[in-house]
Amino acid sequence: MSDAASTAAFRAARDFLIQHRDDYATARRDFSWPELTEFNWALDWFDVLAAENPDRVALRVVGDDGSDEALTYAQMSARSSQAANWLRGLGVRRGDRILLMLGNVVPLWEVMLAAIKLGAVIIPASTLLAPADLVDRVERGETRHVITDTDQAPKFAGVPGDYTRIAVGDETPEGWTSYAGSRDALETFEADAVTKAGDPLLMYFTSGTTSKPKLVGHTHASYPAGHLSTMYWIGIQPGDVHLNISSPGWAKHAWSNLFAPWNAGATILIVNQGRFNAAHLLKTIGDCRVSTFCAPPTVWRMLIQADLSGADTSKLRECVAAGEPLNPEVIEQVSRAWNITIRDGFGQTETTAQIGNTPGQELKPGSMGRPLPGYPVVLVEPVSGQPGTAGEICLDLSDKPPGLMTAYLGDPDKDAEANAAATTTPATSPPSTTTATSPTSAGRMTSSRPPTTGSPRSSWRACCSSTSRWPRPRSSRRPTRCVSPCRRPTWFSPPAPRPAGNWPPTSSGSAGSGSPPTSGSGASSSRTCPRRCRARSAGSSYVPRRTRPATAAAPPSSGKRISNNTRARAGLRISSEVIPTLRTVG
Repeated sequence: MSDAASTAAFRAARDFLIQHRDDYATARRDFSWPELTEFNWALDWFDVLAAENPDRVALRVVGDDGSDEALTYAQMSARSSQAANWLRGLGVRRGDRILLMLGNVVPLWEVMLAAIKLGAVIIPASTLLAPADLVDRVERGETRHVITDTDQAPKFAGVPGDYTRIAVGDETPEGWTSYAGSRDALETFEADAVTKAGDPLLMYFTSGTTSKPKLVGHTHASYPAGHLSTMYWIGIQPGDVHLNISSPGWAKHAWSNLFAPWNAGATILIVNQGRFNAAHLLKTIGDCRVSTFCAPPTVWRMLIQADLSGADTSKLRECVAAGEPLNPEVIEQVSRAWNITIRDGFGQTETTAQIGNTPGQELKPGSMGRPLPGYPVVLVEPVSGQPGTAGEICLDLSDKPPGLMTAYLGDPDKDAEANAAATTTPATSPPSTTTATSPTSAGRMTSSRPPTTGSPRSSWRACCSSTSRWPRPRSSRRPTRCVSPCRRPTWFSPPAPRPAGNWPPTSSGSAGSGSPPTSGSGASSSRTCPRRCRARSAGSSYVPRRTRPATAAAPPSSGKRISNNTRARAGLRISSEVIPTLRTVG
């Protein structure tokens, strides 16, 4: 397929979803993914949009220090071509792997587009990573080039490897090349070869909170074209101003701060804040005439503590949330103040948006929505491994969506586990807030309590309060490791009695007991921490502070203080034993 044909196929799929943004039934029934064999999103889509809408703002970065930097589509196209030519001069070749560790600064988008044009492979990295994390990423990612800002450069002093070092910012460290030199390169770019749609483009390391970070591979089709589903879920239209709160280096940043808005031909708005300021964010929404707004639940919970009614939302049309289920109380407060209902959505690093409440549709309280156009979602019962009306969210590989990852790179065992079934595969390890649906029902998915029958794995479900760090560093809903005894209220539903041998033995309980026994009488409390942490293995049961009786003793110390930075790197502090169970809803 020629480049022009690829552009036409991509445009047809995109225009269909925009045309039917309020008609879920038609979009779900008639949408088909574009058939792409040769496709370079930066050249075959972004540059085409830039030629059609040269004066439309592509990116605007607003800071709490009064800074305001904006680039039009034409300017961004030219700057990315300059960066691509300059990087080629430094030795970046097709297939080379670039570790990109930048904050929300304009060069981040310039380099992303430049790398796509070159056919290089991007490894996004968070600026919160420690040197030990970088050693792992450089080694397993087979990194050939590193691009970071001058403040982050010292972290690489102890990172071995023969890689090009490029620094963004003033006072370039010794041994590093200044990114400022890219401004002297040519503004026109010629590709050295055709980019195949199946060529590798992105390699994302997962957060690694339950195991060693997995390396997720995506292609020139899986994320650029796959995020048409994300564009549809959010409801972005051409000319919109889209604001998303997300940290660079994690998949959600690429979702809503790159592919989805530029697929639609919208403006990406970035609000840089050294420390979260709800009043400043609300003021920016009005001043910048935001049309669509996406934020993690942590941010929404902080926003409702400000004066929502004072914000100018005259141009705001859509509000969405992803990362974890949003409290109904938060949704109600925002709806009362803005007359807009926040819509939930679900996806993972391994995919684009799979499930969501789409624009113009009736919302069911507590539901994350329905399968999005192009995603063949099926439910597989965890006990039998067969499709059913309740189970884990899986994707039908006989109709594999392009938004699905290629593989867990460098981990054939994990990849084989994810693709264990013949026709279906779990999207990843089961997320902690998965939901269910019936193929013959309205198709909405919502969380459910554990089933009454036994399960080969623990069915405890827990949800901790959000971490103090914002935004949440990932969009997936996988369970994460408990790094310390719970210090915040934990609400969960205890499992029903299960057959002997199903419950993992612990130091304070025996296998087959049905639920972990507590200290003292051994009776199961309705609100005890299900975490398998040191406090638990010591034979004690922790009662959350909110429900702890006045005479209850404080939980025993683990003997080791865990810093807030360690907790932030670990993400949400919930049990590694969280396994989802599902049921049909109307």
